[in-house]
Amino acid sequence: LGLIDLGERRVGLPGSTVSAAMGGLALTALAAALAMGWTMDRRRWGGNLRVKLRVLLGVVLAQTLLTIAAPFVLTTGAFLAWVAVCSLSIGTGIPVTFSLMLDLIPNRHRGYVAATTAGLAFFAAALYPRQWRIEEFATTMTWAMVPAVGVFALLAFPPRGPVRDLVATLADGAARHRAGRLVRPPHRPSRAVFWGLVAVMFGVFFIDSLG
Repeated sequence: LGLIDLGERRVGLPGSTVSAAMGGLALTALAAALAMGWTMDRRRWGGNLRVKLRVLLGVVLAQTLLTIAAPFVLTTGAFLAWVAVCSLSIGTGIPVTFSLMLDLIPNRHRGYVAATTAGLAFFAAALYPRQWRIEEFATTMTWAMVPAVGVFALLAFPPRGPVRDLVATLADGAARHRAGRLVRPPHRPSRAVFWGLVAVMFGVFFIDSLG
């Protein structure tokens, strides 16, 4: 909603152009997510918590800088460039963020952890007290995101001591419960079952987005 406000009110673009830019954001993020997922598979990053924390540090830093810069976007070119960089960073972060669920949450707990996280996010959005204008929204989010950059920097490059020990413990424990129920022997899903699950997940996220 903040991005729509930015494009239509601040930059002065027609709604159809902003809608096209939002569609481009989604498609570019999709392409970046597929490319990042393929890279993670090829380089075996999926099982390396430390690498993923460093990638997410870059993603969170990029998103924070974009949030700070958003109120200063005043031209069509700047708006489209902002959308392009934003979509690339979002797409890069999607497979890394999803895989953290496998690293940090045992499969028996993943359902209610995901539900609780999503519910709290929607709850916070519903209680957001200010208008959905890009200036106000960017200021509020910056205060939340700057500390997140510090936390990810500490985890991605931990100094000697308890933080490094914590990251090492999480990295070692991740392998014990990374595999989900449907990919653990003797459950080897067929290609049809796999793509069926992908289709179901798409449906869930599509409905969730409409919500």
